[in-house]
Amino acid sequence: MLRDLRLRPAFVVIISILIFSCNQYIYTPRSKNKVRQAKPSIILLTSIVDYRIDQYGWPVNKEDFMNKGKKYHDAFNNFNYKNIHFKITDSNTMTLYFSGHIYDTEMYDKTGISELNAYAGHVKFFRVKDKFGWKVKMY
Repeated sequence: MLRDLRLRPAFVVIISILIFSCNQYIYTPRSKNKVRQAKPSIILLTSIVDYRIDQYGWPVNKEDFMNKGKKYHDAFNNFNYKNIHFKITDSNTMTLYFSGHIYDTEMYDKTGISELNAYAGHVKFFRVKDKFGWKVKMY
C-alpha cells in the first residue's frame, strides 16, 4: 500500500509531461457555471419524455424525433451539440449521449488543436413508478 502512494505523484508527473508536450491537444479549464450552461435544455429533455409517452417508445435517432411534429422539431432549436446518440435499454430506460459542442468544433477549426476538456456528456432517462425522470452527467 505504501508503494502505491509513492507511485501516484510520479504517475501524475509523467502523464502531465506527456499531455503538455503534445502540440495537438489543449486543456481548457471549465468553470461550473460554463458546464451548467452547456447542458442540454430542460425543454429538450421534457420533449423527449413527452415523445416517450405519446409514441409509446423512445426515439431511435434525432431525425425520428424531429419528424414526429413541430413540438419535437422546435425542441432542438438551441441544441449546441453536433453528435447525438440514443441508446435504448428497455421501454423504461434510455441514455442520450451528446458530444461535439459547437464552441469546441469552432476552436478546432481555427487552431487545429483538440480540446481534452471538451463539452460532452450523457442523459439517463428512467421511470420511477408512473413518472419519467432524467439525470444529466457532463464529462
